[in-house]
Amino acid sequence: MTQILMWEPRSLLGSGEAGKFMLDYYIAERALGRVNGDTGFVRNEGNQLFIGLVDGAGHGPEAYTIAQASRNFLEENRNQELPALMSQLHGELLGGRGGVAIVGKLDSETFQLRYVGIGNIFLQKVGNPSERAVTQDGVIGYQMRLPRERTMLFSGGDVLIMHTDGITSQFDRSNFPEIQTADAQTIAKNLIRRFGGHNDDATCVVIRF
Repeated sequence: MTQILMWEPRSLLGSGEAGKFMLDYYIAERALGRVNGDTGFVRNEGNQLFIGLVDGAGHGPEAYTIAQASRNFLEENRNQELPALMSQLHGELLGGRGGVAIVGKLDSETFQLRYVGIGNIFLQKVGNPSERAVTQDGVIGYQMRLPRERTMLFSGGDVLIMHTDGITSQFDRSNFPEIQTADAQTIAKNLIRRFGGHNDDATCVVIRF
């Protein structure tokens, strides 16, 4: 079932007028085996969302363990600044297979997403204009440069999409036109069904403004 969040920001898009708006979100996943080595989360923190996606290296039980441990660590330490949080996760995963991840904080007053992304993992905005996130090369827990925070702005009607490499990054409005009008659940499930491969886990987080 599609998840709905109601926010009541002190000001909406700088208008100076209090108001409500809805965020429609859904997390879809397809495991290659019995367990999924990816995990995504959306956590409401009042005037911001803490969102993330983790892909443990490989697949199967070991990747699942990495992904779940990473998610737990990120959520427990979510009050840290994002670059520091990612650096701390790198330290936690040292000595194992590691993984890749995106973590972000979405502000309800400005619609600004601050994010850090490491490795072969994807975030994009579908809207006017559309935009693809820049992630840094590396594997968390193995080899990683100093994390750098970046920003992306959203407005009403935009769609935020995060997905692991089990879904091809080569999709846009031209080959998925209903992405502009469908609800989050429909978008997330169709991204996996249409663009998901069959040799890796696939997980997708979709937020519609």
